[in-house]
Amino acid sequence: MENLITNAITTARDQSLLGNFDQALATLDAASDLEGISDGDTIRLYRAASRVLMRRGFPIVAKDCLDKAAVIPTLQVSRNEQLLLALQRIYVSVVGCGEDTDAEDDNDPVLVQTGDHLESLDGNDLCHETNVEMWYFLTTITLARQLLQGKKGRDEEIRVTAAGKLDTLMQQLEEENRYHDMHSITTTYIMCVGVDRAIKHLEAILISSKDIPSVLRGLWSVELAKQLMKKGRMEDAASRLDEAERTFQSCNHAWGHLEIQLLRLQHGLTISSNILLDLIDIMRQHLDAQFIYGVLQTAMEVLNFAFLKSDFSTYFKVQEVLHNVCKDVGLVKEQIIREVQLLAMLNMSAGDSGKVLELGQRLFRVCLEQRYWLPAYTAGRIVSISHLQLGNLAESEELAVEIYNLACRQRLAVESEGAYHLAFIRSVRARQDGASGLIKLQEIVDWLLTTIPEDTELEDQQEELDAAADKLCLIPSIQFELSRKLARDSQKLAAEANGCVARARVLASKLPEDQMIQINANCDDLVIPNLLTEGKKTPTDHTKEMEAVQICDKLIAVYETRGPKFSEGMKHMMRGHCYLQIFQKESEFSKQISFLSSAEEDYLKAIAIFEAARSLQQVMIACHFLSRLYLMARALYFGLVSDEATITSLECLESACDRLRRELSALGSLKALRQKQKFVSAKEVCDLYQWAIGTSIATQNHEAIWWWSQKRKARSLSDLLGIGVMVPASIRQRITEDETAKELYQRLEGLKTALSVAPEMEKVYIRQNLEEVEEEMRRQETFKDFVVLRDGVVRGIEDLKVFASYETAEPPTGDTRDVVFVDWVVHKDLIYVVTANCSNPKKSCTSTLLPFGISHVEKWIKDHWDTAEKRRDCLKRDSLSDPSKPMRQLDRLVAPVVAATKPGDLLIVSTTSFLSSLPLHALRVGDGEYPYQGNGIPLIERNPVVYAPSFPITQICLTRSKEVANDDARGSVFFGVLDVEREAKAIYNQMDRLAKSDGWQNGRSFCGDQATKRAFGSEAQKARLIHYHGHCRFAVEDPLKQCLVLAPEAEQTEEDQTVNENAEIPEPSSGLEVLLSAEYLDDSDMLRTCLTVPEVFNLQLAAALVVLVGCDSASQTVSTGDESLGLITSLLCAGAASVVGASWPIPSAAGRAFSDAFYENMDMQLSEVGTGGLINLAVALQEAMLIIMDDPNTSAPYYWAGFCLYGSWIFRK
Repeated sequence: MENLITNAITTARDQSLLGNFDQALATLDAASDLEGISDGDTIRLYRAASRVLMRRGFPIVAKDCLDKAAVIPTLQVSRNEQLLLALQRIYVSVVGCGEDTDAEDDNDPVLVQTGDHLESLDGNDLCHETNVEMWYFLTTITLARQLLQGKKGRDEEIRVTAAGKLDTLMQQLEEENRYHDMHSITTTYIMCVGVDRAIKHLEAILISSKDIPSVLRGLWSVELAKQLMKKGRMEDAASRLDEAERTFQSCNHAWGHLEIQLLRLQHGLTISSNILLDLIDIMRQHLDAQFIYGVLQTAMEVLNFAFLKSDFSTYFKVQEVLHNVCKDVGLVKEQIIREVQLLAMLNMSAGDSGKVLELGQRLFRVCLEQRYWLPAYTAGRIVSISHLQLGNLAESEELAVEIYNLACRQRLAVESEGAYHLAFIRSVRARQDGASGLIKLQEIVDWLLTTIPEDTELEDQQEELDAAADKLCLIPSIQFELSRKLARDSQKLAAEANGCVARARVLASKLPEDQMIQINANCDDLVIPNLLTEGKKTPTDHTKEMEAVQICDKLIAVYETRGPKFSEGMKHMMRGHCYLQIFQKESEFSKQISFLSSAEEDYLKAIAIFEAARSLQQVMIACHFLSRLYLMARALYFGLVSDEATITSLECLESACDRLRRELSALGSLKALRQKQKFVSAKEVCDLYQWAIGTSIATQNHEAIWWWSQKRKARSLSDLLGIGVMVPASIRQRITEDETAKELYQRLEGLKTALSVAPEMEKVYIRQNLEEVEEEMRRQETFKDFVVLRDGVVRGIEDLKVFASYETAEPPTGDTRDVVFVDWVVHKDLIYVVTANCSNPKKSCTSTLLPFGISHVEKWIKDHWDTAEKRRDCLKRDSLSDPSKPMRQLDRLVAPVVAATKPGDLLIVSTTSFLSSLPLHALRVGDGEYPYQGNGIPLIERNPVVYAPSFPITQICLTRSKEVANDDARGSVFFGVLDVEREAKAIYNQMDRLAKSDGWQNGRSFCGDQATKRAFGSEAQKARLIHYHGHCRFAVEDPLKQCLVLAPEAEQTEEDQTVNENAEIPEPSSGLEVLLSAEYLDDSDMLRTCLTVPEVFNLQLAAALVVLVGCDSASQTVSTGDESLGLITSLLCAGAASVVGASWPIPSAAGRAFSDAFYENMDMQLSEVGTGGLINLAVALQEAMLIIMDDPNTSAPYYWAGFCLYGSWIFRK
């Protein structure tokens, strides 16, 4: 029986070597069914099956086999066999499944026992089959752990120690012609001894041994060819591959021909019309055969080739296949290594920062959990760099500190590199700190110098040598900068910097050629800024600039032939800077034209290279420089650069900015909004719109002023709203009628659904597929209108015509009600008011320059508005007839509206900058031109007003409200929470009355203790209308803490619950009163009772209307790009179509009066014939304000002007 089992195991081994894995497993299965098989033989069969499965690439199944073997009684099994089983289980867990990678060999009893056993052997005992297998498992486990741990100094120690022992073992096995045992340790042997010894060993075997089995001769020939290729001996390698091919044909090897084909394609030994397709075909064949390690080996070459060809679509698809394959078979280690490689590729583009942060932050934590220290360090470093590229300097440094501490704590070989990375990040932060930053920069230099060993200590330590060279490039970059800023020490600092550069070049000479070239190029780069600085001191001499140009020429020549294309693009951009500086200095016109053309050519080349390399961040920067060049040329000589070329360059810059900003959506709703808002404050983005609007003003192109203004405003918010945009019926019909478009749209919806439920590590692939689908949509005519909504596109002022179609109600005057868009645009200190009638926007568009600038408004706000007390006094004491009142100083802000509109027209008001906090609708207007005769009236009395962050956002909100079905059965929900007893009862009565009124079917009210945070979150997501009356807290320094205060959850008995449900009007809770009256809420109170901005972002609303009657509920912070953040923003992002809120603390009684008047007017509109069920919310808001205004007790703007409508003015009841 034992012989039968041994024969089966031998047969299965031979079958698996031939790639016939299914036959091998079938052979072992058949043997396991034999009668009378012993426990020991069963264990041997399980171990043999595990070896076959590991060779194929199925570690989870292999581990399962060994787990089954481990529970079999071992009375009939020798101690060595028991030890071998335990060792093999560790081998499969570590090498295959990627588990227990941080365990120390010295602390593992099985490994210690195995080591002691092997050390005690000599002579023939060493070559026993069991002991050979032990040597293989033990060495491979140690190497695999080192690969993931990256311990300092351990790599060489492990390899040298193992090489000596394996040499002895190989010699003895060869003397005994134990070729299969020799082959089993060949891969590990080659890893330890290096290329030269491996070649010598393999050549000796193949020449001296004539009776090697054919399959082993073929496999060794392939391995020898791989090693020869590493040494550049291509002819010898080709000959070995030919020999292997003949051998594989003779023994009918299943996959040997595929590996030979792969190697030939890799090294140009065969002709191919499309290498990438051929490589993918090999990968597919391995996948069909379920030979997983063949898939991994081929996939790596596909990825390398796709990256070199900038075929990022193929790169992502192959990575996704690898991810799924590794996940399915349990190759955790391989999966994580591939994910880190993907992360590095994404970061190289600097255009996938959203994906890098989404994947990288999760990958970093997973690696830490798995104790994969080296991949954790790498992932953390990439994420730190991505934060740096996005301007998140604090986050970047925090992560840099964490990975440096990790490297120190775990004694990783990358510790020195981690010090360099941390110093680099800190130097970037210090450069932004002004004078104090100079001190920090010197401290960074002093610290870095202590981390660089003496040159003699760096011998034969390539990683340390490389890191030292990098540090010696960073140090002089800081010292040169300090020398330019610290005149008294400039010569000393420059000398020290030059000394570091010289030492870096010496170290570079000891590095491999590619690294040497890169270090020398970095040293050359350091010289260029100094040359340009020196050149500025000599207005008529271009010598320094031309020296810089020559350095760039040399580096471009190097990178064109062997360097990364990205570096070539950077040098073209640098040379463009040199020519630009000469252009600025040159006085002779013909020479100016020449240098202008040279700079233009370099910038255009840089843009093309970065586009091909998918380096979107650099595309944006290069486009920015090109636009700057054109504008400078226009300023010097009008007509030197055409308007068309200038506008085209600005549009290219905007396209690059748009792609970078849209990609940040990967971070999720609120994180994406915050990161996008930070992005739009970047110099390139700010300059873009300032330049574009300035150019439009200079040419008196009113339409272009509006167009660029609206493209600039609130782009982050329009991005997020566009992601979940409701597709209008007319667009849906066009998509449905086009089969290709229909299929594409279904794919989009399917991917969006998949993204919402996918594990974090898989979202990056779904996002890439989403981006590709969206790009295809942008190319198809059928999706033109969909893309306008989806991307927040502003095609031109004619787009405003869509708003005219939404107006149905007629004003009280009986005239036709027009919709007029009013846009305030700030350029430098100037304020322009652009108006356009949406019925005929092109013809009616006009712009008016106001007689005061934004600095005037800023000062006014500081004097009268920037505290609650100032604002209250200003509003309560306001008088239309008294020109001395502060508000009268701002009336000119709305004066151009009178000339562009008639009474009753609906105004879409798009504010900007400091104007966003002002109640423009409360400013005074009159008949004729300013100054008006008589007292005048507030703008809101003349015209209904809706506030619009931007044109795209308003369009999306209108689409949401218009697409609500007539038969939508969702009800309305009314929440009332207050701490003042008499007022609380009045509010609760009102909420109950409104909920039960005939106009609001399925209405429900939640008041007092019933209006909890949980109730709001649950009920709001099911309602068409949400009304809240209570407290809102707002702090301008932290808009994320703006919140609606709700009732705390109470622990109630069933009897208490019944009493509460039957109560008509809840009594105000004493606990609630204490909570609401507290000046500050701690984190636990916030969590229990406050619905904050981040929590609103996470709601999924389909509410057509949200009304917030609460202090400061419409207050928001507004940052660069008119990017707002607060409850209004979060509600629109959560899905609301229209939001009404209060811009300052308004007395609760005035809020109740407003609510009654607002809903009464909505009911009145609904009763009118011909409305089609549509209500004009702007008109309802206007009427409610007028009613409050007519009451002598509440006539001051303080009581009524705070209410504002955002989003859509249409509501379908």
